[in-house]
This record gives sequence, C-alpha cells and structure tokens, in this order.
Amino acid sequence: MRLLPALALLLFASTASAQTSVPMADKRPLTLSNHGVDRIDEYYWLNDREDADVIAYLNAENAYTEEKTAHLADLRQTLYDEMVARIAQDDATAPYFDNGYWYYTRFEQGKEYPIYARKPGSLNADEEIILDVNPMAEGHSYFQIGGMDVSPDGKRLA
Repeated sequence: MRLLPALALLLFASTASAQTSVPMADKRPLTLSNHGVDRIDEYYWLNDREDADVIAYLNAENAYTEEKTAHLADLRQTLYDEMVARIAQDDATAPYFDNGYWYYTRFEQGKEYPIYARKPGSLNADEEIILDVNPMAEGHSYFQIGGMDVSPDGKRLA
C-alpha cells in the first residue's frame, strides 16, 4: 500500500521548466478495410519498429519524459528497489507432466533470465536443463525467448 501514493506522485508530477517541447506524432492517414468497413488510422505508421521516423519519435518522447520527471529519479530508484526486493530471486513455476517428463521453469539468485528444465518420470529424478537463457542473453540489453515446444520423442526443442 505504501507504493500507491508514490506511484501517484510519479505519474502526475510535473515541473515548472519547459525546456523540451511536447513531442507530437505526425498524422499520416491510412485507410484500412475490414469486413467491408473502412476506417482511417492516422497513426498506423507507428507500427513499423524499424522505421527511422518511429525511432526518432520514441526517442523524443523518452527525452521529454526523462526531462519532466528528472526530479523523481530518487523516488523511481526507491520504488524499483522496493519492487525488486519483493520478487523471489530463486522462484520456479509449478511443474507439469507431459509425455513422460515433468517440465518447469526456474530462476536462480542473481540471474535475470529463466532456466527451462525437466525431470524424467518423477520429480525426484535428476534435472535435465533444456535451455538456460542466461548465457544466451549475455551481451544484449534485452533478450526474450518466445514460445517453445519439445518434439514428441523428447530429443528436439523448437
């Protein structure tokens, strides 16, 4: 409950300085048709993550936000530290049984990414690491594994 007033302050605080102007996305009308109905989306161009204009606009929004909330940096860090302190660093999902194996995902203390593992036949069996995402993520500012599936014979991971 202590987070609510701090979050409200973080979200609604403003500063008197007006160094950076508010970024405004360009309107680039595009007509989209679905099921015989036409609609105009003026901001559809923002869907293209690789477009230099989209990246420039997002950088401008980030710079504006950073400037307007700079006075909240200590509060932001305090909130972050408090939230991280409440997260179990060595958590695991509930195991589920599939095709002769117990599958689960776990995290280790001090590591940011999941370890996908399984145990053949019994939860008392030796663990088999299917995929440790931590070494794969090294050198990247962000890394994510999408969906994955084990082959029916249990020998391949897609």
